[in-house]
Amino acid sequence: MTSRKPKAKELLDRFLKDFGNPPEEAMESFRAQVLEQFKSDASFVPEMPAFESRDATPYQDTGSRRLLIAIAAVLSVVLALSAVFLHMPSNASRVEATVEAADDGLSLTSGNMVRSLRIKDAIKAGENLRSQAGAVLVLTDGSRVEMRAQTELALEPSDDGVRIQLNKGGVIVNAAKQRAGHLYVRTKDLTVSVVGTVFLVNAEEEGSRVAVIQGEVQVQQGTLSKKLLPGEQVATNSAMPSLPVIDEISWSRNVLAHVALLERAAEPQVAPPLPTPRAEFAVVSIKLVEPGTPYPGPIGIGCRGADAVHRMITALLVGFDTDLNVPQGRCVARGANVSALVSFAYGNPRSVTGGPDWIQPRNRVRSGDNVITFMDARVFQIEAEADNPATATLDQLKQMFQTMLADRFKLKVHRQMGEAPGFSLVVGKNGPKLKAASGPEEVPAQIFDDKGRIVLRGKSTLDKLARSLVAVRAPVVDKTGLSGIYEYEIVAPRPLPPGQLPPGAAGPPAADGRGGGGGFPQHMAGLWSAALEEQLGLRLQLEKSLPVEVVVIDQVEKPTEN
Repeated sequence: MTSRKPKAKELLDRFLKDFGNPPEEAMESFRAQVLEQFKSDASFVPEMPAFESRDATPYQDTGSRRLLIAIAAVLSVVLALSAVFLHMPSNASRVEATVEAADDGLSLTSGNMVRSLRIKDAIKAGENLRSQAGAVLVLTDGSRVEMRAQTELALEPSDDGVRIQLNKGGVIVNAAKQRAGHLYVRTKDLTVSVVGTVFLVNAEEEGSRVAVIQGEVQVQQGTLSKKLLPGEQVATNSAMPSLPVIDEISWSRNVLAHVALLERAAEPQVAPPLPTPRAEFAVVSIKLVEPGTPYPGPIGIGCRGADAVHRMITALLVGFDTDLNVPQGRCVARGANVSALVSFAYGNPRSVTGGPDWIQPRNRVRSGDNVITFMDARVFQIEAEADNPATATLDQLKQMFQTMLADRFKLKVHRQMGEAPGFSLVVGKNGPKLKAASGPEEVPAQIFDDKGRIVLRGKSTLDKLARSLVAVRAPVVDKTGLSGIYEYEIVAPRPLPPGQLPPGAAGPPAADGRGGGGGFPQHMAGLWSAALEEQLGLRLQLEKSLPVEVVVIDQVEKPTEN
């Protein structure tokens, strides 16, 4: 076999010189050349000694012997070649990217071979890409590389990631967050190192330029290193013309998205707000009211803050001229069912739905002798105090009230919009009669006077006044167009007999009544409209449909007492 070795070695040397780390196509070409040489050149077949066959006849078939020797020679050369390749770095078959989008003219060069690429074609390490009209590549780590027209590059593995060797043209790289290592872009005179960002690199004859769209990059030029932030750019040659980053990226098919990133980066950066401490009472006492317990005063809920007070009366007795007593910095509930507690914390008495039956009392009250007696154990007495009663505001107390319901009643709610018939509060035909006020608001509260009339007092906006007209037993919204804070006291007379309501003031069909105004007849709407017009110059106007925000109870449990 000595006569074969020089030619086999020449083929191997030429193969390695031409291809370096040869791809599979080159390996097949090499095998074919070696096989063809041995098949066509008989001089490479040495004489073999004859051997005897089973019939003791010397075997002298030269053609068959020549084929066997050719196969053996090919195998020996291929094995030798494989042994060489086993000691060489094997990155040639590693896929580094695929084609996501390509205009005409995207091609790949490997050795002496050139082939066109299409969408989803794989690109291996060391292969040279040339884009005539633009393309988008997706790297194996999820990064995207958009190639400008007339761009040439190669993807190369590095010790700690992937390197884009940009030989000519420009790329916009949207680098994915690297789990380990880096993504590099290298030109003839600089290297860009990133972890997760969007940036542009141009490689021209006179030098290179890097511009950042989002995030930050590290640029290394010789021994000099520089960090770039969004909107910043650097060039390796001071003679290169300086262009705004927006102009530099104008060729991109995603230019609008890139411009939006630049504009967002240019906005003033506001530090995120510090987490708000959880608002909760310092002391909470919850007791279930035993059946038969008499209450000699108003039934309802209230909170008094340093700036305002909010009370919701759910049952009153004739003869009371005082309101629910609420000390400073505290919230109290007297004989309140869960539906009323949720109404007070999140909305008004008409805005709560959902939940189990026990959140409403059965045979709720029996009045007599100026006391109210609850006939079943479905209502609660609550006393809660803020950590600093002197400074706690009404809003803070209501947040603490919501926290208490979530912790002790395991309450979960959500809000949704609905529609319901109701009334709008509008200016009367003779104009408003309102007394302007200043200082903190006082949420309206209603009581009965000694003549059995409902008295509504407050100092607030007209929006709060409208939402406080719970005796109307329908949603009321402010449409007066008047702003400011007003002080008022409205006295509504006893209910009128049927047929004596003001024209057009009859109320809509009653709703389900949950958390309602103590069982007042439906024509209370007409009663209040007449009182409002006489005393404040306002009136109620019937609306067939009003948008209403409803609080829906998703979960609630009976609390433990303390």
